[in-house]
Amino acid sequence: MRTTCVWLTGILIVGCVSSPDEPLSQARAPLAPSGSLAGFSHPFSKSHFALGSPSSYKTEFGMQKVVGPWGVFATHSSTGMVLALPNADAPSRAAPPFPGGSEAQNAAVKAYFLSAGLPADQIQGVRTMGLMTASGYGVSEEPPAFHPVTSDSFISRQYAGIQVIDSYAWARMNDSSEVVTESVYWPEIPATVLNEANAFAKSLSDEVWKKAFLAKLPPPRNGQLVIHHTPGTWNKAFSAAVSYDVPAGSGGRMLHFDQNGMAFGLPDELPGAWGEAPSMTK
Repeated sequence: MRTTCVWLTGILIVGCVSSPDEPLSQARAPLAPSGSLAGFSHPFSKSHFALGSPSSYKTEFGMQKVVGPWGVFATHSSTGMVLALPNADAPSRAAPPFPGGSEAQNAAVKAYFLSAGLPADQIQGVRTMGLMTASGYGVSEEPPAFHPVTSDSFISRQYAGIQVIDSYAWARMNDSSEVVTESVYWPEIPATVLNEANAFAKSLSDEVWKKAFLAKLPPPRNGQLVIHHTPGTWNKAFSAAVSYDVPAGSGGRMLHFDQNGMAFGLPDELPGAWGEAPSMTK
């Protein structure tokens, strides 16, 4: 189970809510004709995002946008990542939440993306990403009371029981089943990476091999075999890799190890990968 946190300013305090993933499907996900793991794109024509009308099209900042009076549906020109955001005054935001609570919305969001073409056998689980707030002034012995504000339903991806950790499809719905906000990035994964993942998983199933492998890693060694890929905002060549991820202290940072127990860095995590940081003195 993972927990998602959101930071806000002012009187809103960072909060986290989570719910368990649905049971992991061990079925092998469908492959594209090339032997790769099929990707999923989410065009505006299949979206239920509450955009309003009239709408217009424009391209800026590397995004192809459909702009309406209630928000923007944007698609990354290079990667196909989708991000749909409502305006602050969008009627969809003011409407009551999806009825039945987070589990009901999780089921509805899953059905929504499946109807749009998301491969069912690639779904690992659906969990709630929520935001909670608290307010108060001064110092008190009593902790602030947190209150739920919004929740999104987040679909994670798997291949043969191995999480494709950087892929996702998430959305929030209101009581009219309108999509208030959503985002999707679910790229095709090359066959070479799948073959490597299969071989790594097979090796880990051998207890003698696994013990020798873990001995090469730094503590705590309680890791997870995953498939990584570059993010949806990445403007360079797409890359995917198989990794045994091990936590590196607090803060959620992970160390990545290959099948030989050698540490490596992901392309988007390397120093300077996103360009030089802006100067604070110029």
